[in-house]
Amino acid sequence: MNVAESYCDSLRAPVTIPASSGSDAAQIMQQLINLFLVIFGVIGIGIGLATWRDAPVVALLSLASGVAMVVLAYVSDRRREQRRDARKRAVIQRSVAEMSRRSWGAGESLQVRAGARPILAAVLVTVTGAGLLYVGLTETKLDAMPFIGIVALPLGLLLLARAVPSIGHPALELTALGFATPLNGRIAWCHVSGICLHTITGRGGTESYWIRFRVNSFARAAPRIHWTDRLFAAFHQGALAKGVVSVALPNAEHHPQAIYAAARQLWTEATGRNDTWNPLLPEAYNKALGRLGEISERMSGQTLRDPREVAQDQELFDRDMQFLQREQKRLLNRHRYAVAVMLMAMALLLVWPWIRTWLRF
Repeated sequence: MNVAESYCDSLRAPVTIPASSGSDAAQIMQQLINLFLVIFGVIGIGIGLATWRDAPVVALLSLASGVAMVVLAYVSDRRREQRRDARKRAVIQRSVAEMSRRSWGAGESLQVRAGARPILAAVLVTVTGAGLLYVGLTETKLDAMPFIGIVALPLGLLLLARAVPSIGHPALELTALGFATPLNGRIAWCHVSGICLHTITGRGGTESYWIRFRVNSFARAAPRIHWTDRLFAAFHQGALAKGVVSVALPNAEHHPQAIYAAARQLWTEATGRNDTWNPLLPEAYNKALGRLGEISERMSGQTLRDPREVAQDQELFDRDMQFLQREQKRLLNRHRYAVAVMLMAMALLLVWPWIRTWLRF
């Protein structure tokens, strides 16, 4: 089977991972019960406060029962969330384990749909920027509107240009040959030197995921380069400049951690590599981590080795460990300095009205 036939077969044989189970009828009923407990508890507290002077005993009983109902609702809801999180973790671990053990054939693929959210976000930013620019040019009193529109409109057009190619196509496709995106086509695993999954937790515990692929010689490895990547490269940003392809993973049909496990499994099967890489860390740090992994694999082997090679590996291992410790301290100090600068800036903003008043005198 040639490469073209494998690619065609991969398009015809997508893999579907079961989605995480949502809230069932029992959970909805439990939420309703907790809601009613909170409502009646608040009513009981209100009655107790209103009747405190006329009937202290009745008011005390009403307050106690109201507080008890609110506390009961809180404890019950916390236990429900813990059970839900435990079920969710079990589903994720099972999916990750299945993807890590799976042997992928040449005609199998995993497709990740992006949905309509990127298109809607791009259209919203574009329309908002155009509206602000129009209002700012027609209303003479709104001097800041044109500048906001000038920034928002090109940004929205760039987002729209990058989102349009994904219409009708998966945002990410994983096969035994490589990974494919609508902007850059299919990139073979032999050009990939690292894979990383980034998670950002927002308010309410919502999580956003991005999978990042480090591609060596991106200009030669990618079948096509989108014009926005060439534009970003002029400012030393984007996939063409940094060799990092980022894809947002929706937490819907396929869980992002399962997709990440599948990507690493396919990459390891194709190249034999399983390096640790983080694009947020310095290059020297990532290389040291990779060497530590290689040394650990050699040292854990059961075959007899030359004592001189073992001593060299041990020396290199100790040197890399010392380097990682120094880098960790340096990164920690950098974060501390950044936090200190932010706190000083916030404090300056808080006291600036008094400082300005004092300077006038």
